[in-house]
Amino acid sequence: MTMKKTLMMAAVVALAAMLTTGCAVTQERFDALQGVVNSNQAQLRKLSQKVDQMSTQMDSQRQPQAEVVADLTVMRQELARLSGQVDEASHMGGGAAEQMSQSLQHIEQRLAKVEKYLGISAPPPPAPATEGGLTGGDEAVAATVPTVEEKTGPSSAAPAKLSDKERYNLALRLYEQKSFDAARDRFEELLKDKPDGAYAASAQFWVGECYYSQKRFEEAILAYNQVIKRYAKNAKAPAAMLKQGLAFSALGDKRTAKIVLNKLVNTYPKSSQAGLAKKYLAKMD
Repeated sequence: MTMKKTLMMAAVVALAAMLTTGCAVTQERFDALQGVVNSNQAQLRKLSQKVDQMSTQMDSQRQPQAEVVADLTVMRQELARLSGQVDEASHMGGGAAEQMSQSLQHIEQRLAKVEKYLGISAPPPPAPATEGGLTGGDEAVAATVPTVEEKTGPSSAAPAKLSDKERYNLALRLYEQKSFDAARDRFEELLKDKPDGAYAASAQFWVGECYYSQKRFEEAILAYNQVIKRYAKNAKAPAAMLKQGLAFSALGDKRTAKIVLNKLVNTYPKSSQAGLAKKYLAKMD
């Protein structure tokens, strides 16, 4: 059995173990839900301030650039996330959740005004499957990038299609803003369209980084493995191998972590990641 196959099987086994032990709703989870309302009040205020700030900046910028679209996408994703948490908290009763729900509606209305002013259409409600879109059993449906509505008149023009570089930078911006689900969806869309493109290896690596940042280490391991397997000669390969080893370590599988890090040192001895791997190995001994 090859090392790569062993890593893949180990990740699948770890994921299966996690799923079988994580089905029961614990008392700790229930208690944590009671803090959702209070903790999200501050986030609601911040989101509201962002909408207000964007509204005041729109007079000098009518055409939506990639940066503005990214900000709107982040806000939409945050709004959807908060709405889900409010729905979850509302099952426990109380007036605070209802008050938050009303605040969310106000923010939604103001955000819609910003999008309308820019000529940007808000994303439609999630559907089971869309033409050319994502399908599957994930509970969280990723926010889609708003599209520019076609303008009428002599000077109207079709919305400019984003280049691969722009799409990559947009996804990276979402990652930097900690919108990991939205960022991962953008990277995966780029991979689907251009699996052998100039940004493919980097996009696959950042898919793993999104999972890793969310502490979804099993999925991160599998994502990093795609970089190692498909883009072995790319500069992202040793970086993926390093993070794969750290992901195994985070799962408590020190033995496999050492195997991966030692392979990194032997396969890419001149890489900066090899030096880091040696330091991690020294700490594990």
